[in-house]
Amino acid sequence: MEEKETLTEHAEQYLRLNEALSAKPQRCPACLERGLVTGDLISEGNPQFIDGEMVVRQDYLAKSFRCHACGLVLSSLPEVMEAGVTSRFSAERPATLHEMFEDDLIDGYMNM
Repeated sequence: MEEKETLTEHAEQYLRLNEALSAKPQRCPACLERGLVTGDLISEGNPQFIDGEMVVRQDYLAKSFRCHACGLVLSSLPEVMEAGVTSRFSAERPATLHEMFEDDLIDGYMNM
């Protein structure tokens, strides 16, 4: 039992260190601890203000899943889907004013 607690603690540390926009924590279908599903960007929305912050919503399609608590590795979208792990997920990243107004200013940039 002590080994499982140690593995779970190490898995949580790994998740905190490696969580990025293209990766999201998900429950492992084998041990029910938190694993990490990673994906490829499939779409990106326009910058918008949400709760006082300017953000861009990004949608991802899963390409792999890894659980460091039990060692489960799913290395393809079909494996991820068969195991019942979320195959699509979204994230929001901070946006800049430049991104928001880039289309309006592109003609001015091109004439410099």
